[in-house]
Amino acid sequence: MLFANAILKNQLKQIWKPIALILLMGGVSITIKSLLNFNSNDKPYLNAIIAQPNIDPYEEKFGDGDNYLYPEIQLDYTIEPCEKFLDSSIDLLVMPETAIVGNNDEAGLNQNFLMEPLRKLTQNGRLNIIAGAETFAVYESKKRPTNTARYDSFDNRWFDFFNTALIVKNGEVVDLYHKSKLVPGVEKMPFAFLEKLSINLGGTSGSLGISDKPKNFIINKNYKIAPLVCYESVFGDYATEYVKDGANILSVITNDGWWGETPGYQQHLLYGAIRCIETRREMLRSANTGVSAYINQFGQIINRTKYNERTAFTCRVTPRYRLTFYVKYGNLIGKIAYAGFACFFLLFIYRKFKK
Repeated sequence: MLFANAILKNQLKQIWKPIALILLMGGVSITIKSLLNFNSNDKPYLNAIIAQPNIDPYEEKFGDGDNYLYPEIQLDYTIEPCEKFLDSSIDLLVMPETAIVGNNDEAGLNQNFLMEPLRKLTQNGRLNIIAGAETFAVYESKKRPTNTARYDSFDNRWFDFFNTALIVKNGEVVDLYHKSKLVPGVEKMPFAFLEKLSINLGGTSGSLGISDKPKNFIINKNYKIAPLVCYESVFGDYATEYVKDGANILSVITNDGWWGETPGYQQHLLYGAIRCIETRREMLRSANTGVSAYINQFGQIINRTKYNERTAFTCRVTPRYRLTFYVKYGNLIGKIAYAGFACFFLLFIYRKFKK
């Protein structure tokens, strides 16, 4: 419309500059992409399965009503859709957040009957399983060992609850990561001093425990996978910490059923796509329900499930190794914008008072 209007008014000379600017920016973008060559395969791909058990979080997963599913049944709902894909070619199975529910003592995970199916699946030596779990740790300490620890007056011990990502390989649980970006009001008390005032009325009280820093899971000795848990995928700067530590694949385990069929679970999916663009890493996303997906390094959603669907699918994920400008320097544009705003604001105040 703008172009036609310019022809009618004989004003073509006035619009060549913005057109030239658009073409120049497009050319620069294509050139940078060609020079960086992020599409090259630095290492062979991994064969992965992504599970979506589709368990209602309100009544089936955590509720105590008639529709509650026992932990072993929930785990079976997760594994069953994957069984037709499980063979000797599969390197990785990704299960969602809290795939393993209940009070699971971290000191005895390899003796926990809920872990037995996962330990059996990984005994062939090639398959790795990343899954979410509800866990707790007990401390033999007279003083409060962490800011989030609660005291059990009956046993005279301190303990912490965690929203955990774990990895199982070679027939045993080998590593744990505790979700660190907690949901305010649900997993985290809004102010630190309230931790000491929290009262245990059954279930959990106070904040969940966290890991001190991001931790990558090692797959087949050569690959590092970032185990982002749910809400953590919202934070771009936090995701880059995994990549700086060597992560060449991103994973997100989540439970998006809390939103129901609203835009919430769709928005959460797109946050994952943004993380892929920022880091140029591919992502494996397993949701209890919502959308499970495989997203490539350009943020394109290659495979995805439907909402409210119990299913699983396979994909080939390629580890990436090069670091983007964003990973190296962070949100530099945002920092410059903040600094610029501060300068203009101070200048405005100065001129105001000068008058």
